[in-house]
Amino acid sequence: MSSGDSHSDDIASVLNELSSQMEICSRVIEQSSIEEDKRTSVLPCTSQNSDRVGEASSNSEDPDQHLGKSARMKRRLSVSVLIEQHKPKLSKSEEDLCQLSFHYNPNAPQNPFSLLSNPPFSNIEEDIKNVCTRLRKNSLVNDVNVGVSCFQGLRPTMEDMYRIDPWTPIQAATSQNCNQSSYSIYAIFDGHGGTEAADFARKHLRDFLVNHELFRADTEAALHSAFLRTDKEFTEYATKLKINGGVGTTATVALILDNKLYVANLGDSDAFICTKGKAERLTLSHRPDNQAEQSRISEIGGVITSSSPQPRLGHPVWNPNMINIGITRSIGDLYFKQQEFVNTKQSGLIAEPTISKRILTEDDEFMILASDGFWDVISGEEAVELVLKSSKVDCDHICKELIEICRKRRSNDNVTVLLVKFK
Repeated sequence: MSSGDSHSDDIASVLNELSSQMEICSRVIEQSSIEEDKRTSVLPCTSQNSDRVGEASSNSEDPDQHLGKSARMKRRLSVSVLIEQHKPKLSKSEEDLCQLSFHYNPNAPQNPFSLLSNPPFSNIEEDIKNVCTRLRKNSLVNDVNVGVSCFQGLRPTMEDMYRIDPWTPIQAATSQNCNQSSYSIYAIFDGHGGTEAADFARKHLRDFLVNHELFRADTEAALHSAFLRTDKEFTEYATKLKINGGVGTTATVALILDNKLYVANLGDSDAFICTKGKAERLTLSHRPDNQAEQSRISEIGGVITSSSPQPRLGHPVWNPNMINIGITRSIGDLYFKQQEFVNTKQSGLIAEPTISKRILTEDDEFMILASDGFWDVISGEEAVELVLKSSKVDCDHICKELIEICRKRRSNDNVTVLLVKFK
């Protein structure tokens, strides 16, 4: 873009107008309360009543992260509106340059046009790929508020784990053709029999998903494949290390890709979304008391025992009243899946997830993911109501309040609750 370019006058005009918008935004920023943009790292819940949330790493540093949420949104809205107004005058690359100059220079001089030839923009094409995803005009979830809290309960060990991946440009994990999109992932793994399966899924399921060749083209297929691969690879890992065959985990993974929300789950770590103040279920609870699961298991000759207060999935060879499990889908649990233990019979315990998909709109306020120790004492409807009524703004504090209710109601299980606010 030189001064002799036929578009230069129009581009300079647009950039000068952006400069004026910067001055307006700076006044908004001064009036806004400064808040830290909380991002959490990949951490297991490791101690009783643990609610530690660390800083998450990100593939591209956001220079707006020191600003209040309101200021960030208003700034990005201003630049998006201006770009739309002047789009007939701009080519795609010029549009990217306008956005990029604004993004890199929140307190830029009066003429950001002159900055384009300066050293920070020497590798402009690569910068556009890495940074412009932060300025997605059509996404409703540029900024989310995330919190998590955990409680060991009366169990001797803490086997719940979670994972939070903040916004990540797609091209950092997959192909160069997807550099206009980004994703975030929120997941809970409720282990049983030990922590090995939950820890393995926490570390590897995300990579199996985002590196899948269909991650962008057919996200549901990629999710399905990632769950099955995690189960297969854990089986090989557990066999090699001679991990106890009773070790397994549930998995609930929420993926936000642009403005779409995908939720895939195995087991009974459920998720709900609040839409227009009402709770909507995002998951299917895979338990032996689920009629659809009962039918599936009966069709293959599986055993459901009623020897306990709640129906349980019995082992197909060993005494089902003695060897049974409370869920019908999981990662791990080799005793119920490997041929050497089931003698060619099928137990009905599988690793195929149930997947839901929806487009996020302005009506969607937040979602809650939690392990079954939470849902044993709090319904989805009540959980949504409690979040709506909370006087706290910070999601971590709200999660602590929810954990405290579980404690008072004497939940016996490990409890993890993860809250994601969309606005």
